[in-house]
Amino acid sequence: MAPGIYLAAASELPPPQPGAAPLAASAAAVGRVAGGSETRIRRWPWQVSIRYRPIDMHNCGGSLVAPKVVVTAAHCVTLGLNRNFQPARDFDVVTGRTRLSSDRGRVHALADYYWFVDGDGVPLWDPNTAAWDVVFMVLDSRADQRTIKIAGPGEEAVWAPGRRAFVTGWGTTSEAGEKSSDVLRQGAIKMISDSACDDYYGPILHPDVMVCAGRRAGGVDACSGDSGGPLVVPIAGGDFRLVGDTSFAEGCARPRVPGVYGRLASDPIRGALANGIKAVAGDRVLGRNAAPSNGFAVVARTHRPRRGTGGIVLRVPGPGQVQLHYSAKSRGALAYPGEAGRVEVPVRPRFRIARRLASGAPGETRRVRVRARVTYQPLGGEEHTRNVRIGLIRRNR
Repeated sequence: MAPGIYLAAASELPPPQPGAAPLAASAAAVGRVAGGSETRIRRWPWQVSIRYRPIDMHNCGGSLVAPKVVVTAAHCVTLGLNRNFQPARDFDVVTGRTRLSSDRGRVHALADYYWFVDGDGVPLWDPNTAAWDVVFMVLDSRADQRTIKIAGPGEEAVWAPGRRAFVTGWGTTSEAGEKSSDVLRQGAIKMISDSACDDYYGPILHPDVMVCAGRRAGGVDACSGDSGGPLVVPIAGGDFRLVGDTSFAEGCARPRVPGVYGRLASDPIRGALANGIKAVAGDRVLGRNAAPSNGFAVVARTHRPRRGTGGIVLRVPGPGQVQLHYSAKSRGALAYPGEAGRVEVPVRPRFRIARRLASGAPGETRRVRVRARVTYQPLGGEEHTRNVRIGLIRRNR
């Protein structure tokens, strides 16, 4: 799958011994998004629930990256005291369901699932360090839900430190919670730099195969039972990219304690996943160039007559930076849209123009037309520039 990395399959496991008792789902793999809010599966259609069939319960989350392929955490399928990989028949996958207790969506059995090993056949997944906490499952039937691509080469900017990210799942809503959520939940967090994460976790963190996300103030986080579920970031055009799978953390939603996720969007895991899934299922699962090609549009102009200021309302195709550049007549301004949609950039006069607007007699209305240059820099894309005009109005008291 990559130099020194190979695949192993659950179908190659030895048969269980007769009379063996079913395992309980691991405590680390049972839980919901702490903080956050309830949501619907149509908002995050790639989210799946992985059930442990011997006790018929939700065990973990996962991400549908192809119609028959789900990516999840290795610790979700290595249960029991010895953390052994379990047979594929012990799991099924639920797609298209917001409320787990409902009968909506569809239940898929597993054809097989796969993990990564070295040249000697030793699993790269290490339950002691949580390194290589990733497997991919192949369903025995196609899912109807929309899939999500893993952030590919050239898309590093969309999951750079500080960028907005989202976690979803049916886990517990607090660190002390004992019961999983029946309804899918979502939480908005931010990507955390490796160095900032290392400040807390130190040698526990393996940044080549782990990535961190969270909130400095805490309050929102993945929690017990969200394991294996998606960490996603918005991209240009209103879509999303998968950048991580929920792995572990010290507690849930604690201040200055980030969550740790499998680093799916960079090598070695990205290449191993892409090559493994292509070899087994024939699907290409990496995204390509998240930058938009159509730039942005000016859709409205606003006025604040009491202040003599205004604004330009733009429609942008995705997250990035919008800038109104300094000119002889207007001050510069910045905006940072986090997703596709409308964003307003304020326009404020400066120098002679500001004085002219403010110099009118009481009751007089002054009008000035201002030219400005606006740029939109999408995440991972090329800058787009447009010259605009806006009329500023000031009604003096």
